[in-house]
Amino acid sequence: MTTQESFNAGQLDPTFGNNGIVTIDLPNGMSRFPSIVTFGTGAALKIYFAGWLVTTTPYTYVVGRLNRDGTPDKAFGNDGLITGLFAGQSAVVRSMAIQPDGKIILFAEQNYGASFPCFARFDSDGTLDKSFGTDGYTVLEIELAPPAPASALDAKAPSSNSGASPFGVEILPDGKILAFKHYTFGGTGGGSIGLIIRLNAEGLLDTDFNQIGYIGVIHPDYLHTATVLSDIMVQADGKYLGCGAVGNYVDPASAMFVRYDTEGNLDTSFGTKGNGFVTIEAPASTGGIGVQRMVQQPNQRILGIGRANSQMGMMTSIEPDGTPNIQFNRGVPLITSLQDNAVTDWTGGAIQKDGKIVVVGTAGTVNGEADIVVARFIDEKFDPAFNNGMGWVSTHVEDGTESATGVALQDDGKILISAYTDSLGKALVLRYLA
Repeated sequence: MTTQESFNAGQLDPTFGNNGIVTIDLPNGMSRFPSIVTFGTGAALKIYFAGWLVTTTPYTYVVGRLNRDGTPDKAFGNDGLITGLFAGQSAVVRSMAIQPDGKIILFAEQNYGASFPCFARFDSDGTLDKSFGTDGYTVLEIELAPPAPASALDAKAPSSNSGASPFGVEILPDGKILAFKHYTFGGTGGGSIGLIIRLNAEGLLDTDFNQIGYIGVIHPDYLHTATVLSDIMVQADGKYLGCGAVGNYVDPASAMFVRYDTEGNLDTSFGTKGNGFVTIEAPASTGGIGVQRMVQQPNQRILGIGRANSQMGMMTSIEPDGTPNIQFNRGVPLITSLQDNAVTDWTGGAIQKDGKIVVVGTAGTVNGEADIVVARFIDEKFDPAFNNGMGWVSTHVEDGTESATGVALQDDGKILISAYTDSLGKALVLRYLA
């Protein structure tokens, strides 16, 4: 990192795109981009983004690749972009991951009906890998019933549309694929459960995981309300950690973590109640909290990133065994408001090599003017070396609501984020100095 970059930490990188911002030129206009990752080292590093087009019916996926300077990588797809349908299905892209061999896994869910999980795999040049699933695609017709007395969690019955975080697909060391989905039943009054899915390297359900390749996630104390699963990750010991919230149908009451072993069994050593779940109560006056994203901290601690019902950003840190990390904000959730009488929402995060926390999201008024925000913390305090002592920076691209949707750190420490503007439906990639 150069002295100039260090001095300007938090500023847009003038060597990237148009003064730090790349506007993705998409066919058919409006888009939503929820995911961004980096891959490779040194000169081979590329920037990937993924999302879907909302002006086409059915919705089509979009995957793109940029060079380090923000120009389209012409060697990828059609002038840097690939588009298509998941085996003819209209779907909303939720996440993507890059395999060690450079192949790309795209994860989505149908945006109508039962909202089945969908996967696709592409070669490193953007060509559909037809050895994966069925001609390159896997659409899982998994239907879950809401929990009820004397009914099995995996009983088959129609489910309604669902929501999911734009994160949460991971390539395991053996090439298998781990993902999650969130199911709701009967609108806002029918309950909510999560689903953890594992595919083998060929794109088929892995029956070594819970015998059927997936498992329902529901907190035993919230059988008939809401267990919201928002993200999943693999810990250093190979176990699977999920996060989200539990509570009523509209607003979460408490943040939630849950852990499973590699066979799909709840890890009863996680937390203090012996059921594999950890819940974290909201601080007074916040009305409830939920975790949208997790990142790995030093010493195998886990940082949960999300928001409070009071429309403020939230972070909470736990030890590997699920107990509170007292070195972060004395073991209680950190609630942050960047502007008076305005919304602050954290939508993604990353941990720098020095342990500093980078979070991204949006700040502004509800259904009005809101801008992209990037903040950096040292534990629970704003980093005074970021944005000339402020600790956070906002970026205004155009009028209306703008939000960061994903974040990744380059090998040189620079901060990449994906974002969108709501008024014109533009997809953006921005890069900040670190």
